[in-house]
Amino acid sequence: MTVAREDYEFLKNEYCDYFPSAKEWGFNEYIYHYYFKTLYAEKLRDLDEIKDVSDKKRKRKILEENYKSTWKNKKFSRIEAIENKAKSISKSNIFKSLEIFISLRDEINLICSGLKNAAEDLSYQIEYEEEIANDF
Repeated sequence: MTVAREDYEFLKNEYCDYFPSAKEWGFNEYIYHYYFKTLYAEKLRDLDEIKDVSDKKRKRKILEENYKSTWKNKKFSRIEAIENKAKSISKSNIFKSLEIFISLRDEINLICSGLKNAAEDLSYQIEYEEEIANDF
């Protein structure tokens, strides 16, 4: 969760400088937009191979609608809540610890993957713009 915190700080401070359309984005929006890439990575690769543009758009829209219909907003406070639950693992027996870990695993993955993907995208954009600036 420490890395997720660091990724979010990086995004808050830099992201809208490189992606102005995301000026109003917060914790939830980064995860929402970038976890989609993780969740549907294989399907998105398959869509890239479709030649018919309208068919590709239609199938992508279906994926996006399915994703949106099941999405529940995420708040930054979930990081601290997850950390506190994880700390309680050391005070529990092995079975309770495993139960706590399993109950948190999907949400940890969602938060960490979403923020990691967003931070990687931002890093790529920064490097790209630096290369362009260095070429001039």
